[in-house]
Amino acid sequence: GWYIRADDSPRLGDLVAFPLPAAAHEYARRRGEGTNVLLLKPVLAVGGDHVSTVKGELRVNGALVGSVADSDSAGRTLPRSDLDRVLADGELFVGSTSTAHSFDSRYFGPLRGSQVVGVYRPMRR
Repeated sequence: GWYIRADDSPRLGDLVAFPLPAAAHEYARRRGEGTNVLLLKPVLAVGGDHVSTVKGELRVNGALVGSVADSDSAGRTLPRSDLDRVLADGELFVGSTSTAHSFDSRYFGPLRGSQVVGVYRPMRR
């Protein structure tokens, strides 16, 4: 779809753009992809929320919101970011609830709000 950059600070549910975190660079290289890219993901949790990615489950404040895969759709081992803690102020956990193969905070950990380069909203006709 088409998106427009909003002049907002990231909040729960927002779609945010950010550079590929350093923790994900090795995985991107194994895939034959560049590391100087922006990812666009929804915010699933913010500072003060409890996030857990252990036992193959993604939970936010105790609610099951998705799964955590061991490998990607091509069978490559995904990096692990086993997390079971309350996010600090200014931290964001980004990801998709529709697929475990979405490359997101489940595999590279939470972002600092300062890593976000923009909040994006779908364009309306």
